[in-house]
Amino acid sequence: MKVLLMQQPKSASDYPRWFSEIDEPMEVVVFTSAQRVKRHVWSSNVIREIEVNDYSSEQATTRFFQLVDEEQPDRIISSSEEDVLRAAEARQRCNIPGLQPSLAVAFRDKIAMKFLAEKAGVRTIPFCECLHFGDIFKAVDMWGTIVLKPRCGAGSAGIYVLRSHVDVRTAMQNATLVNAVHSNQYYLEPFIRGDTYHVDVVCDHGNPVLISPSRYLHAPLEFNAYNSGSVMLDEGGDEARQLVSLTRRLIWTCGRGAPNIMHVEYYRTYDDVFMLGEMAARRGGGLIKQEIKATYGIDLSKANLRIELGLRGLDAGLKRSGQCGIILETTQLRWPQNKSLPQWAVLDSVGKRIVQATNSVDSKRKILVFGNDEREILDRIQVIVNG
Repeated sequence: MKVLLMQQPKSASDYPRWFSEIDEPMEVVVFTSAQRVKRHVWSSNVIREIEVNDYSSEQATTRFFQLVDEEQPDRIISSSEEDVLRAAEARQRCNIPGLQPSLAVAFRDKIAMKFLAEKAGVRTIPFCECLHFGDIFKAVDMWGTIVLKPRCGAGSAGIYVLRSHVDVRTAMQNATLVNAVHSNQYYLEPFIRGDTYHVDVVCDHGNPVLISPSRYLHAPLEFNAYNSGSVMLDEGGDEARQLVSLTRRLIWTCGRGAPNIMHVEYYRTYDDVFMLGEMAARRGGGLIKQEIKATYGIDLSKANLRIELGLRGLDAGLKRSGQCGIILETTQLRWPQNKSLPQWAVLDSVGKRIVQATNSVDSKRKILVFGNDEREILDRIQVIVNG
């Protein structure tokens, strides 16, 4: 088997070790960036490593499709949101199994995403298209506070919360945003007040292996006002049951072609209605990968690799061995940096942010907090937040 691995620049996943654990003979071609954070020492099964200078550029996409034609791989491995569509196009082009373009587009284009959710019977946030700033003024008049979102954005990047005509006029001074709006790259939603959630999923050809629901401490868009983070929900609770049920509907609608790894976000309105926010064919950011590894015992990136290669070893209905939450220092934690954390907290890493966070995972300290249940974890998170 010949495998094309797309190693995006921020990936630190231990692919050399994971490939060495596979008994089946295979040739691996790596498509990566000259600016990647981790340079692997590959074993002999890696026959080519192709570097591009700007992984996100048009030139990189051209080189990628050239490489696909040259190597004719049997499988393509990708874990980055920006690779979802180009990997899917390449699979279709060469008749390779895996996520195909007709479904992949619903995990990148937020409007196509809403149509898929509605087909699954999952409610979505109302929206309207945004072709010019007149549409934005009308949306403010109709909904009050609105959210201007990139149709194919990732995470909280490029999102604007606009509360008035004054905010809209200020936004018009951003020439890059104006050009993006005029290119139909944005759409509009009302700002939804209520709890926000993320559900992290592992699927094996449409069969759910893991569905893990969590509640955000604060809405991800509020990362400059509050520290980001989330807490795993108590299993068997009403919120968890509803979120698992809604997520199963999405998976069933995707069918056997469902992505191996999914990160789904929901809102719960004040009148107790769950609505889909977004879903992505990737693992969640922040410390979600570490959280799942600590509580379920699997690495999401490794699971994606093994499922894509058709390897077994993941049992349906993985059981959680513990419960934890995440706190990301996007504003300020009062717990002193030079003071050891309690035994129920683990400092995963310290980021390089200097001034103000630019998105919900752009943080200084990143901490996992463990506890016996949701309430205890939330109380312990407050101990760290308040110092």
